Amino acid sequence: MKTRIAAGAEIELLTQEELRQEINPLKAAIEKTNKKPLLRLFAEAGDVAADGTLTLVVNGPPVGFAWDIRRVAIMGPSEAAVAGSCFLYRTEVSPLRLLDFTNSIPDVGPWSARQLSIFGRESLVLHFTGVVAGTRMFVNGQAWQDVSLGHDSLSPDID
Repeated sequence: MKTRIAAGAEIELLTQEELRQEINPLKAAIEKTNKKPLLRLFAEAGDVAADGTLTLVVNGPPVGFAWDIRRVAIMGPSEAAVAGSCFLYRTEVSPLRLLDFTNSIPDVGPWSARQLSIFGRESLVLHFTGVVAGTRMFVNGQAWQDVSLGHDSLSPDID
């Protein structure tokens, strides 16, 4: 930005010490929140509707954070196979938001670092179809929660 300064104008600038006093609290706040990621466990359950569908929503991380999802397990009331499919979406059931799916229940979806991430205000939506009405379905999983500096910057790999 260009600024024209007239003759005799005065400009007040911070001294190096004043600048340090302004920056240090901000730097400390960033360092405080930029700790190692936290392991987050999540679980949801619900009963399949008469039309054979069920949508379970796992609320994601708070604003300013991201989840690097590492595992999602789905199953019915026992370890026995359940007919149907499960579709995994980001935030809403929409073809444009599809992340993964399986036609095998029970199933465990493991992911590597940064393969499946959701960010503040987003959620993980699991939509079951073709399942017998009244069947109780369960979802659980784990994710690393870390400070999000944008949609492409999670912490270094944590395996």
